[in-house]
This record gives sequence, structure tokens and C-alpha cells, in this order.
Amino acid sequence: MTISSTPNQPPKQTVILEGDDLRLRIDDDAPLPVFRPDEVLVRTMAVALNPCDYKMHERFPSPGAIDGCDFSGIILVIGSAVPSLGVSFEIGDRVFGAVHGSNPIRHESGSFAEHIASEAQFTLKIPDSMSFEEAAALGGTGLATLGMALFRTLELPGTPEEPAQKPQTVLVHGGSSSVGTMAMQLLRLVGHVPITTCSPRNWALAKEYGAEEVFDYHEPECAQKIKAYTRNTLRYVLDPFTDAKSISLCCGAMGRAGGRYACLEMHPEYLLEKRTVKVGFVMGPALLGHRLELDYGYEREADLDMRQFGVRWYRSIQWLLDHGRLRPHPLRVLPGRFDAILQGIEMLKSKSVSGEKLVVVIGNLATIAVASIIWRLLSIQPPVNKDALAHIPEVRFDENDTPERYTQDSRSLLFKCYDKYLRNGIPVQMRNPIGELGPQVLLPMKYLDEVKYASTRLFSFPLFSEKVFLLNYSDAPQQTDAAAHVVRVELTKNLGMLANGMYQEAVEGLQANLPDSKGCSLCRICLFQTSLTSVEWNTVPAYSLLANVTARVTALALVGPELCRNREWIDISL
Repeated sequence: MTISSTPNQPPKQTVILEGDDLRLRIDDDAPLPVFRPDEVLVRTMAVALNPCDYKMHERFPSPGAIDGCDFSGIILVIGSAVPSLGVSFEIGDRVFGAVHGSNPIRHESGSFAEHIASEAQFTLKIPDSMSFEEAAALGGTGLATLGMALFRTLELPGTPEEPAQKPQTVLVHGGSSSVGTMAMQLLRLVGHVPITTCSPRNWALAKEYGAEEVFDYHEPECAQKIKAYTRNTLRYVLDPFTDAKSISLCCGAMGRAGGRYACLEMHPEYLLEKRTVKVGFVMGPALLGHRLELDYGYEREADLDMRQFGVRWYRSIQWLLDHGRLRPHPLRVLPGRFDAILQGIEMLKSKSVSGEKLVVVIGNLATIAVASIIWRLLSIQPPVNKDALAHIPEVRFDENDTPERYTQDSRSLLFKCYDKYLRNGIPVQMRNPIGELGPQVLLPMKYLDEVKYASTRLFSFPLFSEKVFLLNYSDAPQQTDAAAHVVRVELTKNLGMLANGMYQEAVEGLQANLPDSKGCSLCRICLFQTSLTSVEWNTVPAYSLLANVTARVTALALVGPELCRNREWIDISL
């Protein structure tokens, strides 16, 4: 993170904004956003890239406006009015959402910045099981747009909390796009049946995210195949592209009686003149209910009714997230920070991205890695109190009820549990050989979906593994190969992000603790770059040298760059 300040100047940050030449550029001297009472100030950790990130600033140039929409990060400050808005946040909460990038009437509102002011009612908490990168890729922009498209424009019945009783078939054009995969998930969750179009290479992806049937939009007869599949009754279409080709295909697929058509781009009216088709153009930022000072049909007046719908929709999204019902589009993390954002925007403009969501990490990697470790450890729940399970019957061995027998002869006890309870739909509990971890509760199949979509604070194999193998070795029956494997995996995942910084810290640590080598013109540790006979050798205590360097490197990973060079901290470590 690049923040600087002096007694006479406000803090600065790095952003991507539109320059005077109407091109996007990196600015390391931008002020922090002034957040309003109903907003939270977020330290940005990751951003996702969308086509609107180049379309908005090109169509509506406004020099000085920060670009970008989707983000994830950590709350630093909470506005004074937030507690009265029906949302609950704490400083340090992991959140994600979307803002109006390239906003001509609020230049500071874009997400391509180290700090973001986000409206609290349109900010979502990241589930325990989701990373910053995945949350950014989930796409606040897409979620907002699809809420309006599905329920305001198409007027589909049902909600995530109360799905529709009568499913409707909905055509999602371009189902392998990030908007497409999210649309199909949402349609399934509110009780409808999505069908889609995409290239054959992405059919498996579309099916994975909920498509009932997939059609090749390259085929000339694609519209007729869809019409035949739906028996000439298709009434609902979602078209993210809305160009001449997509309009021709989608209109050709609609049934004889017509229906509703949601466009995510402006469309030439002459292409959609069918009287039986009601067309609506959806503009994502309009969900906030603010006036959009744009042109060419993109402008919107302030809309309180839309804002109230948006607040309800975001509550539904949070409910889906809390129950583990949504997952992001396959993502691709671009190396680099703000330079990678500019590179990714060019990739989107050239249409060289397919089936992936581009994400860039702009938060400090060391901070993310250590914060992630600490957060996961704090998320682990204590063992279940046995009294809380008193209503669930327990099955034990009649004789020789020892931990050893449970590990050696559990099969027979499981059959007993099944015959007496599980086959009749009744939960049952068994003693856990590792007593301090609490009993093992077995659930019948009717609870499968509830467990599958439960919060990881309730059911989480990774957290259970950490509890057994990483945090409390005395609970484990023995230190097995599995335990060592878990340790290796966790270290690899987190140390990989720190490797470059640790290498540089080791170099600087050696330089700081080695005496000057007068014959070396390069540095004090690259002796083999020069003639050894020209170097004046000095004696260095090996333990002192290695201990100091090791302390600095490990401190970088555990406590960050602020303390890793602090002499007092190093002395404590030694």
C-alpha cells in the first residue's frame, strides 16, 4: 500500500483515474475518499475487471474520475449513520461490493484505488469460506445488474428465500460469461430453469453453473433449435450483449406469444420493434437509486423505489452468501498491482478473455496472507456442548466401550445406527474416540442440502483439520502423514505469496550484518562476482549472522515489514 502524508498535507493513495488526455493512468498522489455518514471506508484488497471499466470512461469522459467497480477489502472506518440503517458492520470485517466507477458527479467513487467509500446498505460480508480474490470475482456489479434484470425487467416471480412455485424457462444468452454463470445460479435459486448459449468449448462450464440445456450460438439454426426445445413458448430472455447478432438470435428463439427481454447494453430500437416483446435496458449503478448524470439513454433520475428494491435485494444476496449458495465465476489472478489492472482492461477490450474473470490483488500480499491465517484460526468454533445434543439419541458399544474399539470396529456400530435411526430419518450420535472434540453426529439424507449449504462456521472440514492437526496436537491420536501433509499445504499456500519479499529481506539482512568487503564493487554478499584474491576477508560469528537474518525473514511473514526490522522485536525473537 502506498500512503504518504506530512503535517501540512492530507494522506495520499494510489489510484487509476482518467487523465486530461482521456486515457486511464496510474496516479500515486490521489487523496483518500471523503466517505459519507451512510458509508464505510474500505481498504481495498482485490478488484475484479469488467467490460464497463473501459466502456464507461470512453463513452462518458470525465478527467479525474477514478475507474473500476468491483472490489473486496477490509472495513477501516464506519460512518456515523450506519448503525441506524439496519446493517451491522465492525471494523476489520471482510467485505465486497461494487461502486460507480468513472462517475462524472463523484470522481472519487471508483474501485481502482487503495481505499474505497462504499454505501453500507450495498456492501456485503464475505463468507468464511471465500477469499478476497473470490469475493471480488463474485461481482457486485453483476449481482446488482441481475437483481434489476430478473425481478424488475423480466418480472420473474420468486425470491431466494421463497422460490417460485411454478418454474419458468429463461434464456441466458452467453452463459459462459461471468454475468451468465451468475444469472443461471440465481435463476435456479429462485425456482426457475435457465437455458443458455455459448461456444461448445464452454458447454461443460455452463452446465456446471446450472444450465438445463446449452446451444451453440455459432450455428445458423441456433434460434430454431431453442424454439423447438421450448416448444415455441419461450417468454423470458436475458441478453448481456445486445448487439444486432444477439438480438436476432434471441428474438428468433422467443415464442409466438412474445414476452420480456432484458438488455444489459443500449440497443437500436429498430432491432426490437416486436410489439409482443416488452424490452428493458438495465443500468447497474441505477440500483443505488441515485441520479446518473450520463448521456445517450444511460442517464437516470433519482429513484427511491429502485433504491428500496436494491436494499431488499442485497439482503437476499447476503442470505444466499451466508448459506453458501453462491460461487464466483472461474477466476484468473493477474500478477502485479495497478499496472496489471491496465493490462487486464486491454485484454478485455481485445476480447482475449473467455470463461474467466480477471482479478488483481492490490492489497499488501504479506498482510493478506497473515490476516488470512489469523482470521481462519479465530473462526474455529469450540467443541459442541454435549447438553446441546441431549435430544439426539446416542449409540454405543454394549461392552468394551473404549476409544480403541471405536477406531477398530466402527463399521458394526454404523450399521446399528443406520438400522435403528438413520433409515427412519432420525439423527443419531456416536462417541468420538477423541473425547475433547465432542460427539460425532450422523444425519439422514434428508438433511444433505442443509449441511451442504450451511455456513462454514457450522460445518467445515478444513477448519476441523486445522483444529486436529495444526492447533492442538494433543487432541490427535498420532502425528500422521496426513497431519504433515496439511502443514505442508498451508505453508505452501501462504509462503508462496511471501517468497519475493522474504528473499529481499534475507539479502538486506545479510548486507546489514556483514562487514564491508572493500574489494567488492557490487555488494557485500556477492563475493563470487569478483576475484576472491582482491577481497579483504573478515571474520563473522556464524550464529549471530544467521540468527539475525532468520529473525528478520520470519518476522516479515508473521508480523509484516513494520516490525521485521525493529531492533527490539528482533532481540525478543532471538
